[in-house]
Parts: sequence; C-alpha cells; structure tokens
Amino acid sequence: MVRQTLLYTCRVVRLLVLAAFSLLARGAVDSVLAPLAYGPQCWSTVELRNLGAGPARLLVEGHKGSGALVGLVGAPSTTVRLGPGAVLQLRLEVAGEESAEGWVMVRGDGVAVEGKTECVVGERLTAAPQVVAFPVADPWLETVVGEARGRMAMVLNVSEEVATARVCYSRGTVVGRPEKGGEPERVCTETERLQIPPFGTRMVPLEREGNTRFYMQAKGRAVVLRVLVPMAGAERNFAVDSTVRFGEVVR
Repeated sequence: MVRQTLLYTCRVVRLLVLAAFSLLARGAVDSVLAPLAYGPQCWSTVELRNLGAGPARLLVEGHKGSGALVGLVGAPSTTVRLGPGAVLQLRLEVAGEESAEGWVMVRGDGVAVEGKTECVVGERLTAAPQVVAFPVADPWLETVVGEARGRMAMVLNVSEEVATARVCYSRGTVVGRPEKGGEPERVCTETERLQIPPFGTRMVPLEREGNTRFYMQAKGRAVVLRVLVPMAGAERNFAVDSTVRFGEVVR
C-alpha cells in the first residue's frame, strides 16, 4: 500500500510538472538577453515586468557561455510567477567565475524583459543596456566592416540540438560560377566553421587580415546572432550594436 501510494504520488507530481511546462511552451515567446557579463568587476541584471491584467507564469533560465544552466539570484527555481503589474529583478551570478558570455532566456507572454550589464573600471561605473533578441531558424548576417575595430559577432544556440555556423572574411570580390548559371558568389580570403553546443555561445572578430566584408550563415532551429561592441573601459565585456539588422545586407 505504501509503495503504491509513493508511485501514485510520483506520477501525479510528474504529470503536474509536465502540465506546467506544456502550458509555458504553448504559444509562449522566448526572449533572450545576451551577452550578460558576470565576475568580480561586472554584474548583469534582468528585470521582468508583468504588463497583463492577470498573473504570469514564466520559465526563466540563466546560462553560462558553455551552455551550462546556472541559478539566478532572486529566483529560487526556473519557474517564476508574477502577479499583475509586478516587477522582479534577477541577477546572473556564478561564484568564483568570470565571463562575458552569460545569457538569460525568458519564456512567457505579456511580460516586458529588460537587462543591463554594469562594470567597475578603476573608480568608474560603466553601464550598458542589453537588447532583447528572439531566436529564429538559420539566421544570417552580412556587413561592411568599416569602423569595426574591436567588434565581435556572437552566435548563440537556444536549443537542445547542436547548431553550426560558417564565417567568411572577404575583401568584396565576387565571381560568376558557370555551373551555377553565372550567379555571383563571394570569394572568401579566410573561412571558419563553428559548432555550437546546445545552449552554448561562440564569438568571433568581425575583422581579420584586412577584410572589408564579414558574412556569417548559421544553421540551427533556434539561433540568435549579435554584433557586439566593447564596453567603454571594459574591453573584455560587450554591449549589443543595435544599429545592425540581421537577414539583410548591412551598409
């Protein structure tokens, strides 16, 4: 009898957990904040604000750049409930570690998501807002390098499957391929192929060996591409370059 009761209880708990995540996943929107730096000199905060008239149930996950799941200060679990009009602030923090590639995913509807990274450089506090991104399938980026000194491209895999990316550094030369009907094709002076683990990130520089154009094509079910600029006085930490648009040529 005791064993049957325990089995029944476990089944009920499992069904309740599955039902909760099913409700979260049904029609829910994934909002991603990246990159979020953490360490002795930097910290990142995420603010959630329920704009709806009823309670909001959210799935909130913090990750390292490696993809590993980490806890968020201010949230005892990955499931968060916000009452109407409620505001919750969370902080990405990993004791004894330092990274510029942390990120947070928020899944749910009717909630405004904001984030920022702050760093102490000398005696000065530097802050940079982090812009929300929405994962898409197979995104691409092409941009003129121009004044891209220090800028980086970040590819973030927001799924449990491995994603890949191909990077092309070019000086703007294109050639026609007869076997492809003369369709112009870019000539890469250098290429790089990336494999991004589940929930992991990779960062590459936009500039290499005097290239004038940068192209990246990602392959994955849910991927975020970002162009990053160094934070003032904190060269190892980055803010999002909000002038860049993805899926189209950037001039």
